[in-house]
Amino acid sequence: MLECNGCSKYQKTEWNCCPYCGSPSKDFTILTAGEREIFPEAFEPQILLSAMNVANEKAFSLALIQYIQQIIASPANLFDLRSRIVEVYIHCSANPSFLYTRSLWVSLVLASDSYFLTKAIMYRWSSPQLEPLRQKWYQMLAAAFLGLRQDELTEEFIKDWTRDFTELHKCMVRPLMGCHLCQSKCVFQYDVKQFVVQSTDLVEQLTAQLSQSDTATDVFAKVGIEQSNDWFSSNDKDLAYCIATHLISEIDLLSRDASIIISDKIRRLIQERLQ
Repeated sequence: MLECNGCSKYQKTEWNCCPYCGSPSKDFTILTAGEREIFPEAFEPQILLSAMNVANEKAFSLALIQYIQQIIASPANLFDLRSRIVEVYIHCSANPSFLYTRSLWVSLVLASDSYFLTKAIMYRWSSPQLEPLRQKWYQMLAAAFLGLRQDELTEEFIKDWTRDFTELHKCMVRPLMGCHLCQSKCVFQYDVKQFVVQSTDLVEQLTAQLSQSDTATDVFAKVGIEQSNDWFSSNDKDLAYCIATHLISEIDLLSRDASIIISDKIRRLIQERLQ
């Protein structure tokens, strides 16, 4: 991953020049992964190697995405739901008892860096936009997983971070049909897509159910609400609608016109049921 010295936006390593300001590749600086100031002794070569393997596991990256969305849903989830991260870490690590605290921390840092830098490229965040957000995120993780400066981490601090994080996602991008009805473009798109593409069993069940039913609107509204709570512990209307919209796209049983027609009905149903 690279950062342009011209406009401070993040780039992919294979790009020869910045697509935003035109700076040539020699004006790029390679980013170093990880927040090393909070727990610098954890970043030893042997731990880094083990942590990289964990961070690259899809289950761990999904657990991190889930955790972030759960915190957005409720600040208390930073502490209340951290055990899920630990469970997945133990499952993904070849030797979870080896320097456990250090290895878990570095795994979290590497997975977080990958997540935030992916978002930075998607939404064209600059370094001045991303870095304060990322630093505050590591403060939150340090309080939850290392027990550091917990007394300074107020509910207001977490709410401020959530507000700043979601604000950076605001755009007019409409990746799918039906997105025009969403009021949170595009806070949930990337996160929801990661879960939907992994949910092959759910997609197969819905496909079979829809082939035997004329109530597609009710089916998608119901599963959107259920998965919003199951995946992200949230009752957010836009999140539930985003899940339903992605599932419609993934199943691909409906025509373009049919998808547009039922989108409004699904949206209204979700709003009625989550009042």
